[in-house]
Amino acid sequence: MKICILSKYPPIEGGVSARIYWVAKELGERGNEVHIVTNALEVEEGYKETSIDNNEKCASKNVFVHSTTDDNNPWHVPFSKAYAERIASLAIEVIEEQNIQLIDSYYVLPYGIAAFIAKNITGRQQILRHAGSDIGKLYASSAYKALFEEVFRRVDKIITIPPLKNMFVSLGIPESRIAFDEKVSVDTKAFHPEVSPFPLAETINREIPECPIITFIGKINYYWQTKGLGELVEAVEGIRDDFLLLFVANGNGLQEFQGLIKEKGLEERSIFIGFVPP
Repeated sequence: MKICILSKYPPIEGGVSARIYWVAKELGERGNEVHIVTNALEVEEGYKETSIDNNEKCASKNVFVHSTTDDNNPWHVPFSKAYAERIASLAIEVIEEQNIQLIDSYYVLPYGIAAFIAKNITGRQQILRHAGSDIGKLYASSAYKALFEEVFRRVDKIITIPPLKNMFVSLGIPESRIAFDEKVSVDTKAFHPEVSPFPLAETINREIPECPIITFIGKINYYWQTKGLGELVEAVEGIRDDFLLLFVANGNGLQEFQGLIKEKGLEERSIFIGFVPP
């Protein structure tokens, strides 16, 4: 089967990006042809995975990546990145050139909207998956509510979580078009006891002592105080045994948080590295 997936993808950091990487990899290994349409090459440096042979190591069988680039967006007034429109245009090209049979999309904005445009122009069926922020932040806003609801009603399948079923049903969406996501499972071909550990010492050029390493993976944004990081620091202040804090993180709140680490005297026990590829 030929599938086009519109979503985040490496080198964009994050759970959805990583999840689509593993989903596409598995689909490709099962003999499907998967075309990723994304804006991954335009991701801001603060949310970009560090390059550790990224292209070579992240390449997957039967998976082809198509990304918009920041040099193909003519200047216009008022200027915008126009991600939904450019991703949709690229998807239409890929769908028609590769004779794609199914469109999948993850994140309503911009990928699901772009996929919906491509669906209506090419006549292919569309799966729509949403993230928590799609519902809790964007759909909750009057700026997007009407558009989101009409797209929800018109896609061929919505993949959601059980607690949101009634919300979608209340919009007039038949239960037959609502499916539930399975829990994320680990790819045991990539994650098992015999796999070489991440080369942390080599990455930071520092010897790592034999001690517990408490790890945080994710964005440290301007609202990091609401994410439990302050409580983490408070908790480890009481630990007297040897330990290390490892932050695989970036974001526009990073420097402020590093200031807290310094203030609490935890600099020597803390390691910060950028986002890494799957």
